[in-house]
Amino acid sequence: MDREKTVINLYAAGHPIEEVWKASGFRSRSSVFRILNKHGIKLNRGKHSGPIKKKDERKGSSEE
Repeated sequence: MDREKTVINLYAAGHPIEEVWKASGFRSRSSVFRILNKHGIKLNRGKHSGPIKKKDERKGSSEE
């Protein structure tokens, strides 16, 4: 629970996901997104609102 609080507090203070991830001690960035989503934190960094999906999972991807 302490790591979750760290993630939430750092993100709310304006730190980039990369810094939040490194400070949290989690093995993957997706853990940071999972924690933020679990606690209803609105993601407001850049044009993405969560983990970036793989090419074949993206909506409207017609790259062949």
